[in-house]
Amino acid sequence: GQNIGAGNVERVRKTFRLCLIYCTVIAGALGVLTYLTGELWIGIIVGMSSTAAIKYGMMRLFYVAVFMFIYAFSCILASAMRAFGYPMLTSMTNIAINLGFRVLWMQFVYPIYPKFVTIMQCYTAAWTLNFVFYVLFTIIVYRRYVKKGICKY
Repeated sequence: GQNIGAGNVERVRKTFRLCLIYCTVIAGALGVLTYLTGELWIGIIVGMSSTAAIKYGMMRLFYVAVFMFIYAFSCILASAMRAFGYPMLTSMTNIAINLGFRVLWMQFVYPIYPKFVTIMQCYTAAWTLNFVFYVLFTIIVYRRYVKKGICKY
């Protein structure tokens, strides 16, 4: 936000790009690592003999940990929107998608296929929807700043 206000466009672009790369790569790597070693960690918590619990835990890890990079990418885009001066846009999107979409998912999708996996898929679907909206919002806001002459890139 300070670099945007100061008109230091190159630093804004560099910081934004680095944050997207670092956050996405780190979240992706940790998510995959967590999933690959998940049976061990879940087994320590619930006991290695609890095969059903490990199975459900691994299913949750797949939909949550493996796809954590989508959530991380969206968080960086949301932070950028707040830095550009649009905090309400991110708040409204989070409420609409993370609350509204998930309620609709449980009301309409879950009854069609009432399984644990359907609940877990809701996380990934909501994160992907958030991602799409944040990409669109970021493009729109960035173009506004280019049109105003604040940013030349």
